[in-house]
Amino acid sequence: MHVETIQRILETAPYASLALRGKDGMSVIPVSFAGDTEAIFFHGKKGGRKMGAIRHSSHLFVSIVELGSLIPSYFSSEEGLACPATQFFASVEIEGAARELHSSNEKARALEKLMRKYQPEGHYLPLDNEPRYAKALEATAVVEIAVEQIRTKVKYGQKLPAERWERIHRFLAKRGTALDLETLRRMEHYRKKEKSNGNS
Repeated sequence: MHVETIQRILETAPYASLALRGKDGMSVIPVSFAGDTEAIFFHGKKGGRKMGAIRHSSHLFVSIVELGSLIPSYFSSEEGLACPATQFFASVEIEGAARELHSSNEKARALEKLMRKYQPEGHYLPLDNEPRYAKALEATAVVEIAVEQIRTKVKYGQKLPAERWERIHRFLAKRGTALDLETLRRMEHYRKKEKSNGNS
């Protein structure tokens, strides 16, 4: 997957799932996040289960999913079988080392990234060098994950036989939700890329 596509998913995905190993075993926790292919950031309560697990083991796995359309079985086949039902998506899996940020400046910069992602229209006081944020910054745990490895998966029907791909395309166009229209664009993009790579 191209770096620009990975970055788009990181910028638009509403949450990430963290796989954590704490003293009581494994858990998966959803978090709001922001970042890029070098590092991602999230926050939480200093005394919460999430931070306890990170302090126990700083090696983390992060899963981020961009959902495409749900594909009912009859979109894909007229045989009446349930098997062709599927979900289109693209995913990014990150493996990396977590580091809890302690200085107010580092925390402010990381939280500013989150604000720019989730409230891009602004209408808030910047966090850096604003005294009224001092108590909140002190009370909040902020974590940076340094990206060590990225794995990706794309499932937008790019490897389907032409007849099946075209049938799904027709049904999505007919249903025509906003997500369907975006899925159609991605289907066409990845199909073209697959053909240019000589793999179809």
